[in-house]
Amino acid sequence: MELIKTKIFEMRYFSALLMLFVNLTGCSILLYEHSATPDPKISEGMVFPERIPLKVAIKFISNTHSDSVPISLHPLRKDKHILSIADVKVLSATKKLFTEIFTRIFSDVRVLEENPNINDIFDLKINVRTVSKKSDWRAVKSDKERISAYIKYEVSILSGKEEIANFTVEDRKSISLYGKKYSLSIDNFISTRNELTNLKELTNLEERIGSYDFDKKVYEAYSNTHTKAHLNRTYLNDNVKDAFESAMNRAGEEFLDKFKRFMDTENNPISKLVEQNELPADLVFGEINFSDESSKFPNQAIDVRQPSTLTIPIHNNGQGKAFDTRLDISLGNNIPIEIIGDRAFGSIRPGEEKKIRLQIQGGLDLMDGIAKLTIRAKEKRGYDSKEILFKIPTRALRPPEIVITGYKIKDGNAGFASGNDNRIPENGETVELIPILKNHGIGPAIDVELAITEINDGLDVKERSLTIPWILPGQSALRTLVFSIPRTHSGKRIDIGLTATDSRKDVFHTRKTLSLDMQTRRPILSYTHKITDHGNGHLENGDEGDIEIRLTNNGNLDAHSVVIELDAKGISLPKSHVELDRIAAGFKVAPQIFPFHIPRTFDRKGAKLGIRIRQADFPEIVDVIPLPIRQIRPDFEIIHNIITDGGNIVEQGKPLEIPVKVKNIGQLDAKDVSLEIQTDADNFLQKGVRLNATSERRIRIGSIPAKRESNPRRFIIDVQRRAEVGELPIKFRITQKDFPTQKRLVAVKIRASQPEERIVVRGDTARQYTNNMPPIINVVLPKNRRVTTGNSFVNFKSFVDDDRGIHQVILTVNGKEIKDLQPDETDPKKRIIETRIPLRGGENKIQIIAYDIDKNPNEEIIYVTRKTNDAIYGKRVALVIGNSKYSSNSLRNPKNDAEDMERVLKEIGFKVALGIDLNRQEMEKYIERFRKNMLDGDAGLFFYAGHANQYNGINYLIPVEFNVNTLEDKDDNEIQAELERKTINANRVLGKMAKAGNRINIVMLDACRNNPFLSGSHSRSHSRIRGLAVVQAKSGSIVSYATAPGKTASDGKGRNSPYTAALIDNIRTPGFKIEEMFKQVRIQVEKLTNGAQTPWENSSLTSDFFFGGKNAN
Repeated sequence: MELIKTKIFEMRYFSALLMLFVNLTGCSILLYEHSATPDPKISEGMVFPERIPLKVAIKFISNTHSDSVPISLHPLRKDKHILSIADVKVLSATKKLFTEIFTRIFSDVRVLEENPNINDIFDLKINVRTVSKKSDWRAVKSDKERISAYIKYEVSILSGKEEIANFTVEDRKSISLYGKKYSLSIDNFISTRNELTNLKELTNLEERIGSYDFDKKVYEAYSNTHTKAHLNRTYLNDNVKDAFESAMNRAGEEFLDKFKRFMDTENNPISKLVEQNELPADLVFGEINFSDESSKFPNQAIDVRQPSTLTIPIHNNGQGKAFDTRLDISLGNNIPIEIIGDRAFGSIRPGEEKKIRLQIQGGLDLMDGIAKLTIRAKEKRGYDSKEILFKIPTRALRPPEIVITGYKIKDGNAGFASGNDNRIPENGETVELIPILKNHGIGPAIDVELAITEINDGLDVKERSLTIPWILPGQSALRTLVFSIPRTHSGKRIDIGLTATDSRKDVFHTRKTLSLDMQTRRPILSYTHKITDHGNGHLENGDEGDIEIRLTNNGNLDAHSVVIELDAKGISLPKSHVELDRIAAGFKVAPQIFPFHIPRTFDRKGAKLGIRIRQADFPEIVDVIPLPIRQIRPDFEIIHNIITDGGNIVEQGKPLEIPVKVKNIGQLDAKDVSLEIQTDADNFLQKGVRLNATSERRIRIGSIPAKRESNPRRFIIDVQRRAEVGELPIKFRITQKDFPTQKRLVAVKIRASQPEERIVVRGDTARQYTNNMPPIINVVLPKNRRVTTGNSFVNFKSFVDDDRGIHQVILTVNGKEIKDLQPDETDPKKRIIETRIPLRGGENKIQIIAYDIDKNPNEEIIYVTRKTNDAIYGKRVALVIGNSKYSSNSLRNPKNDAEDMERVLKEIGFKVALGIDLNRQEMEKYIERFRKNMLDGDAGLFFYAGHANQYNGINYLIPVEFNVNTLEDKDDNEIQAELERKTINANRVLGKMAKAGNRINIVMLDACRNNPFLSGSHSRSHSRIRGLAVVQAKSGSIVSYATAPGKTASDGKGRNSPYTAALIDNIRTPGFKIEEMFKQVRIQVEKLTNGAQTPWENSSLTSDFFFGGKNAN
């Protein structure tokens, strides 16, 4: 065994030396031979128009005697050897390629061998010479390798011994092999070597023939059984073959393209040869047809300036093809007839028929009579057809005479017109001008173009011209032209130039100028206002109210693009801007309500509300509305009940317990109230009197409504035996948000002996005109021809009138007819169409078509665009979380609440992410993804259902894996740290929402369920984590709670909690502001819980928000 290993090592060492030697000498080692034949194919699209009827012989010639070319693997570095890996059979593939190409071109193709022994006579001989063929593997850069296949052909075409055409084509294809590793499979090679011979035979053989010859013989035996094992990557040969296929394909297609261009040249030698060999043609005309069906008045005759068609078929009855055949037509007697069209038949194969269609029409001087046409087909070689004499009747012009006899005016709200229907053009109106045309001539007028050619400067022509198909002699026609008068236009007269022209050139043209009287109008806006207080009827600081603005247009012109803007310094106006589309002349608009809020800290006796009313085209109104404001403040008194053995007298050495209530005796609610007993740094009130260590010095109370008092707070004071006998003033400081701190005093007496009871309390306290016209359609609903709505239906109403009678009315939406309209048909001349039409998202086309008893139609089209959720609601993003399956104290309904809220929020345009039974890590991921999704949106909403509690004024949302019972017996700092580490701080959620840049942020907390985490515990720590604390809503935010601060919410007996059930019932209602929606939720929850649960909100919204859309359907 050791000897075998030694020999193997020697063989590898010898092979490495041999490789190095070959590299240095520039030789290549042929490891084995493996031939691959490419299979080039010409694209199916590269088809010759038709096979050329010639007999051709192809001879393939190579500059080398070998059919194949080696693939050279060139070195990447100078220290690598060169290997010839395989051969690719190029000539074999070339024969296949060009045989296929010429078979597509010629009808008879033969391939000649090296020494042909045939007596066939060929029309053409084609030599295909392979000038260059090579393949190599070259290093383009130090880090890139490519296989490159290059091919070049010369094609020579001979007629007899004369060369009539030659072509040279070439192509290269490179395939990148970057990152591929190819190497000899040495292990398999050695294994084969060992199998082939034993050690003794190996030694004897090496002594006789040498190691190199022996390795070659072993490799040949190895290759017979492992044809692809010499390389780790076996598809190298296939890549090279594919590269040659691609290069040969493109070279072949390049030749075919060049040959097509050669054949397209005029009088090329091959085409001449084909013509010389072709048999005679025999051209015979088929039945020639004349038709004037495309003219307005067909009469099987050639008319002046009226189109007609002449169809001429021809058939080749001969045995040979007819080349470059053309039609020759001549007219006798100089008849004024114009014949238009291509007269070339082209080449016509034996048995083939072709047709030419020519347009023919008469000139102005055409007379009644017969046109004689001499028709003949001429063929390139002289095989012409017989002449045909074809006769067609002609008809002279019967001239019309058109006169504009009068006109009518429409300026009502029907058709294209828009105005007051007094038939007088006025500024701000769109007017329909209906000229009346009459034909006084002896012939019909055809395709008459009626046009406005002149009009006053500043007027906008909407419908400038139209075409009347015909006007018969003695008949009249009415058509509608439309122009618009700008609202700011003024003047007394409108001059309009009209022309009417027959479409037949130079037949007739007439002109007339109309002068129309005009009136000028203008809008006159005025307003009234009403101030409403939401409180006691008096405006006070901290109040909310509404300002009602009612506009009236006292003028005789509609006011357009009306805008109301309000401004008041120091007063909050969530909505200060309203845009009104239009106020009709003489009309009042519905009151516009502007909510306002007076800050609690407002310290002036009144405010001035600036109002600005703008409109398009005309002057604005600027005014001031005074707001009287009464100032009110919170005020406090201390209510206490001193608990001692002697009333308000405490004996030295005994504790003093004081339950204290803070009462707001002012007229304004107090916010963020805190009560603090004043001591020194060591908690001493005075010498010998100290605050008990279990008692807090500062207690947060929260809000105290006006005329209400807080819950009692208990202070324990230790009166030491060293305390001085006498008065003990207990000083309290009451702090609040927005207003100054107040101080209050409670007096207690310290005695040394006999108790004395004493309590001291101190403190402050038209009608339409028709003439041979189709029915008149007056659509009154929708009011405009283009309408945008958020509703799924639109109300439609239209009146249809015709003085002769109505045959049928059809109403369609998006091409589909609306059935069962059931119009009132008591009057055959009138119809009322009224229905409710369903709308799809996007644009809807509503079309009404009316026919009179003569089947004359008229139509009106209205476009109604139904806005999608994004267009109605803007970008709305919501995160909904419901936690039910807690590790302890699970809840039944949060999962249901979250799933149902997801459904209804999607219905009103929110993109919702739903999380069910999430741990803390999952909740963090959902909240971060929520923050990113709502960047720069319109509304962000966070809904949470599950367990939550507050600690030290901070609300914590409880993940499902957290058990609050683990907080038992921990001190304050430990509890706070545990909650921050293992739960979700609700304030941080609101903070992330505020930073997202939304216009509005909404938080809904259906938490603090009535299945508490802490069962039966009365410890101090746990008593301070019940209920939820008030979260101060950041600007543009609103926070809603399922119940009042510090209270618990019901989980509910049904599928949902009372709070979520009320949200689902009310949130989709259109027209409800968010504040009104929450008010309805509060009413419903109080009713469901018999007053035990009162939802509560904290808002700092700065604009209106409607969950279900601003307008009710």
